[in-house]
Amino acid sequence: MKILGALLIIWILSKSAQSDLVDVAFANFVSSFPGASAIGWTSTNLVDACANNWQGITCLPTIYDNGTALVTRVIPRSVSLTNVNLGGSLSVDINNMFLRTLTLLNCNVGGSLPANIFAGDSLTSVDLGRNSLSGGLPTNYPVNYRLQFISLRSNGLTGSVPSSMSNLKALTSLDLSSNLLSGPWPSQLSANANLTSLITTNNTESLCTLKPISTGATCAADAYQSCGCSSNLCSVSGGCNSSPKASGSPLGFNPISMNTPSGKSTSVLPEAIWNLIILAMLLIC
Repeated sequence: MKILGALLIIWILSKSAQSDLVDVAFANFVSSFPGASAIGWTSTNLVDACANNWQGITCLPTIYDNGTALVTRVIPRSVSLTNVNLGGSLSVDINNMFLRTLTLLNCNVGGSLPANIFAGDSLTSVDLGRNSLSGGLPTNYPVNYRLQFISLRSNGLTGSVPSSMSNLKALTSLDLSSNLLSGPWPSQLSANANLTSLITTNNTESLCTLKPISTGATCAADAYQSCGCSSNLCSVSGGCNSSPKASGSPLGFNPISMNTPSGKSTSVLPEAIWNLIILAMLLIC
């Protein structure tokens, strides 16, 4: 009788673990990549992944809320793969894996970004560069003080950059280069004081912006040279004018230089871009 009772307890615990949201999310994550088995991801059981030190996966003891109680166990906290032909797409419940870092660089991952991929409070870094992602950027960005690095470069993302991305308060580096994104640029994101690296090169020309007018140019003090204006004119709300301009830039330092694609855009970044007081690098187009 005691043996039967013990077996029953083991069975209940096994079923409970299988229904845990992290187990389900991990199983969906692995199953979504046709090339997973080629790198030794041979099951959908996260216990196997942690016990056998699967390639690209780092596991750590973690306390998390599984929806019904706080759980303490060893789970994957980091996924890092480069130049691996995974194929497939990202699973929609990836947020339930409680990952700290996610790097799938040049892994032939397609499909769209899961709507809630940036909605959790555990991720600090996401690098999905050089894949085949399509569709728009997620629009769900709750206030987050952990996520610091996002790279989505060299994909096929379309649409605009959501203003709610400004809720990523800890974001220091954002690379959206080489996609098909369009403007206008959200002024709320420009006001993020922690954003020290911003790269938006090689998108559609409506996301391309401007550079500050050099000292002595004929533009209003609150206006900047646009891709679509001649060298001695500036763009204000999309149009060119020739109002006198005070020397120097809004923050009192020498204007930075930016390259522009083919000189044909009429869209401009808002002056709030200068609120990035500690901006170390800004590549626009």
